[in-house]
Amino acid sequence: MWKRAQVTPVPETKQPSMYKHFRPISLLYHLGKLAEQALVNKLKAPLKDAIASNQYAYRPKVGSTDALLQLLDDCTAELDLIESKYVQLACLDFSKAFDKLQPQILLKKLQKCNINGNLIDILEDFLKRRQQCVKVNDSFSDFIDISVGAPQGTKLGPILWLFYIDDLELDNFSMVKYADDTSFYTTIRNPQTESIAPAVISTESWSDRNFKR
Repeated sequence: MWKRAQVTPVPETKQPSMYKHFRPISLLYHLGKLAEQALVNKLKAPLKDAIASNQYAYRPKVGSTDALLQLLDDCTAELDLIESKYVQLACLDFSKAFDKLQPQILLKKLQKCNINGNLIDILEDFLKRRQQCVKVNDSFSDFIDISVGAPQGTKLGPILWLFYIDDLELDNFSMVKYADDTSFYTTIRNPQTESIAPAVISTESWSDRNFKR
C-alpha cells in the first residue's frame, strides 16, 4: 500500500482539451509519507554537500526570488562592462521531468554523493515496483506497474530530482536552476564567434543520456 498511488488529473488550463493540460497529482498512503520524511532528513547532509549553489529549489532559506535576483545581478554586472555587447539567455523547462526520472541512472549518481549504501538500497526500493491507478470523478482505472519516475506528491521526489539534475553543468556558461527550470546565459563580446548555441546542444546531449529509456 505504501507504494501505490491514486492519480487525480488536475486541470492546468480553464478549458483542458488534451492530456498535457492536466497535472497528475498522486494521493499516497499517509504512513508512507511519514517514512519518506525520515529519509528526507537523512538526505539533508549529503544534499548540502553535493548540490551546487546555483540550485535554488527545495532548499532552506532560498527560493525563486533568490534565483531571479542572481540572474539579474549576473546579467547587469556583465552589461556594465564596456566590452560586453549583450547577454544571451536560454530558459528551458524539462517537460514531465519527475515522470521521466530513470531510477538506475539516479542510483549511480547517489553512489557518488557519499550516501550510505543502506540508504541507497531503501531509495531503490522506494522507486521500483510502484503501482498507480487513475481516478476521474467516481471512476477508477486498474492498477498498473510503474518502472520510471518519482511520483508527484511525494516528499522524496523533489529531493531526488536535485541529485538527478545536479551534474547538468556547462563549461563557460553561467546557470541558475530552479527544480526542472534551468536558465543558462553568457556575455557576448564578439557576435561573430560567440553564441549560446553550444550550451543548448550540450543540454540536449545531457537530456538524451539521462532520459533515454
